Amino acid sequence: MSQPKTNLTDGLLALAEVALVDLPAAVTLRAFKAEMDGELQKAGWKAYEAATGVVTDLTNRAYANRPIASFGARIIERSLKTQRVVDAFAGAFFSALWPSIGLPDDYFALIAPPLRAFIGEGKRTVAHGGICIEEVIVPFVTVVRSA
Repeated sequence: MSQPKTNLTDGLLALAEVALVDLPAAVTLRAFKAEMDGELQKAGWKAYEAATGVVTDLTNRAYANRPIASFGARIIERSLKTQRVVDAFAGAFFSALWPSIGLPDDYFALIAPPLRAFIGEGKRTVAHGGICIEEVIVPFVTVVRSA
């Protein structure tokens, strides 16, 4: 299954356009306080989308190579086995922790089911290696059954 070169080429061209034209223009407008409609934010998102598209395409191309795909599959399999053990320990730890930190009895922690992070072939996703504030702050959700 070979990937068309146009995806990578288009992504690299979009990334170059953003880096060489859109971002400098938006920064200049902001520097002279002539920014009207959030040009810098739009250029930033355009750069982000182009970069993630290029990285996703390059990753797909790498995994199209059989030795790389085989190695990646072994790593993922070992990681999932390790994750199951870690999840078991974490589940035991947090089940004992919730009552001690004072989580109300009528509140329940929302935890994603295992293996829900994978997507189907041909779809794009964004992944990162760090933590963001949205992952640190956990809102309380009240679910009310409608009559």
